[in-house]
Amino acid sequence: MNDEKKSILKLLDEKTIKDSSIPSNYLLGKELFDNNNIEITEFSDEKVTAIVHGVINRKVEFILNENFVNWKCTCRLKQNKYCKHAVAVGLEIIRRK
Repeated sequence: MNDEKKSILKLLDEKTIKDSSIPSNYLLGKELFDNNNIEITEFSDEKVTAIVHGVINRKVEFILNENFVNWKCTCRLKQNKYCKHAVAVGLEIIRRK
């Protein structure tokens, strides 16, 4: 049995973020990340909450659920792939590894 504690940091990596987003959202999210537009407001093994600053600020949450990470964003895009805001926050999370 594997007793290693699961965490968002251990489950999230750049390949996962790239594979979980459409190319345009990945590029736009990387630009937001590169411009330091992310403010982490909560950071734990089980939950990360952040504000992505832009014309309209967006709240993004990553939440650990068993062996995978759920996410949600306050933007209008309701799709299965990461929006640009989720990409930006995801990149900020893995930067902290």
